[in-house]
Amino acid sequence: MTNQQTTTGRTIAGAAAASSRVPLVLATVSTLLRLGLAGLWLAAGLVKIGDPQGMVRSVRAFRILPEGLVHPVAYAVPFVEIALGLLLLVGLAVQVSAAVSTLLLAVYIAAIASAAARGLRIDCGCFSTGGDLTAGAPTHYTGEIIRDGLLLAASVLVVCLPAGALTVDRLLERGTRPPAVEGPQAVRP
Repeated sequence: MTNQQTTTGRTIAGAAAASSRVPLVLATVSTLLRLGLAGLWLAAGLVKIGDPQGMVRSVRAFRILPEGLVHPVAYAVPFVEIALGLLLLVGLAVQVSAAVSTLLLAVYIAAIASAAARGLRIDCGCFSTGGDLTAGAPTHYTGEIIRDGLLLAASVLVVCLPAGALTVDRLLERGTRPPAVEGPQAVRP
């Protein structure tokens, strides 16, 4: 065996080993992002659920929805956020939950950008019940849009990456596969 063949063999073996680690790295990234989003949605929803009137003030402050939708949306948002958090935490319907997370974050970004463009002075209510700001209080629109944009990117990655670890989805997937048959029973005419 020549030195060139040995080097090529090691290069191919090294590339094969590295490529076999890629799925593990992607699954780890997916798991960490999923759990991070779960914590975010749970925290956001739990902060809001105890103050329904504060949520009404927050939703109304954006001046986007007709008054007839303000109360239903304000009451629903904390429950939707908590449900998303729980689904992502246990890993049930991960891709659908992450897609809903993506959609919700896109709506939040659009609402914040709309408030900024119209010159409204409000607290977005992302981790509080928000509402109109007092005179002289600063807005934080840029930071809120950047934060939500990064969270949106994380949600998209969870949708696109392979399933991570510690999910109910994986347990259910295993239960639906037919058992592997080995040995003499495997070859029957």
